[in-house]
Formats: sequence, C-alpha cells, structure tokens
Amino acid sequence: MVPGVEATPVVPAPPAASAPQPGGEPAAHSHRPPRDGAELAQWLYNRATGRDSVATVEMVLTSSSGHERVRRFESRMVRHDTLQDSLIRFTYPRDIDATAFLTREREGDDAEQFLYLPALRRARRIVAKQRGKSFVNSDLYYQDLDRRRPDQDRHRLLGEAKVGPYLCWILESIPVDPESSVYGKSVTWIDQATLMPVQGESFDRKEKKIKENRVLRLAEVQGIWTAMESEVTTIDPHHTTRLKVGEIRYNVGLKAADFNERALQP
Repeated sequence: MVPGVEATPVVPAPPAASAPQPGGEPAAHSHRPPRDGAELAQWLYNRATGRDSVATVEMVLTSSSGHERVRRFESRMVRHDTLQDSLIRFTYPRDIDATAFLTREREGDDAEQFLYLPALRRARRIVAKQRGKSFVNSDLYYQDLDRRRPDQDRHRLLGEAKVGPYLCWILESIPVDPESSVYGKSVTWIDQATLMPVQGESFDRKEKKIKENRVLRLAEVQGIWTAMESEVTTIDPHHTTRLKVGEIRYNVGLKAADFNERALQP
C-alpha cells in the first residue's frame, strides 16, 4: 500500500443471476459487464469473503526435479470496516511448527507484517525491501499475502476468454508507483459469475513473466465462493506451490483485537 492513501470505500458489486456449482460447472448467467478495468478491480476487491474465517490448509512445494515437501498451517482472517487482518500458523512439519505470520492492514498506510520464528522466540517485522522475498521457501512473496487496493494500480480490460469452464474478464493491472510493488504488471482472469480470480500471470518491471497461478477447484461454502485448491508456479527456476484447503468456516466470531503481535506466539 502507498502511505497516505485512504482505504478504498466498499462499493457493492452488482448481483449475479447465477453462479457455477461446486467442482467448476460453468454459470448460466453472469454479472453485467464492468464499465472499465477500474470498476472490475473494485468488484474483485469487494468480493464477499465473510466477516471472518478459519481454515486448515496443506501446502505442497514441488521442485523442478519433482521433489515434494509438505507443510500444513491454520489460517485466520477478520474484517473490520474496510480493513482485513490475517494470521497464519504452521503446524507441520516439526522444523516449521509454530512459525507464524501476521498481516494487519492500516487505514491510509502500509499494512504491517510480522514473522514469528519459534527458534528465536521473537517476531520480526517485514520491511518494504523484503516484500519480494519468498515466504517460507514457497512461490508466494510476502507481498502476495497482503491485499492490494485498486487505487494503487492503473487497470485495463483486455477482453474476455474461457479458462476451463469459466467465462472470464481479463484484467491488466500496472502499479501507479513502481516502487509500491515487486511486480511490474499483473494480468488476472476473473470468472464473470463469481468474481473469483481463476488464473493469473505476474511480470517483473521489464515485462518478463515470472509467475503463473491458477485455481484448480472452486466450491461454495456458507454462500461464499472459495478457492479450495490453487497453484502458484515460478517460471525460472521452475518451482510450484500447491495450496489445498482441508476445512474452512466463515463468520465464526473472531475479533480484530486478537490479531496482534502477542497472538503470534503459541
């Protein structure tokens, strides 16, 4: 986030006539077409994610040689006003057990991010120059764990395309301030029925593609469309991170006051 910019007000997206069924069936109808890329980016930002959620997730890291490493964590999220906080805590394997990561959004300022390392028994703050670093050796950067406000980018509609069963709008996003993002450009395929991003490509500042991501399975949980399985791939060197949600519950009554540095410790 760019310091000094206020959080974007929530503007509801137009209602959908119908949506895909769990497992990826195509929709019969979709949202009305957005006026422009900026409106579509706002719809995506405002997409329903519940007041809060708790999820168990399996992370599988696959190297270019096919070697796999499995990790598991619990993820918690809470929304308050226009802001959103999240807490990730690893539970497996033993060498990463109790490692935790906290993101707290702040109105009009950059989000705060803290990584707790149990071996050191303390949390360290992630500073701006570290946002392009790998999160626990995965294909996710620290920046990928933080929401990006629509007004931080210039957005352009590139057209429509099918991605598997999904009819998508294609959205190009380029940072207004190049220093505010580790990416030079992002292109996202957004399902017209659910407003779920189902495919994406990320480029560096020289417009070289460096990452691809895709949703492998969608499901509607408590009326909220959820990416139950997704994959992020780094192009060079080739490496993949697959995320599979085991269980997720929405609107369980989490409190924003509990998302603080003390909560990082087991």
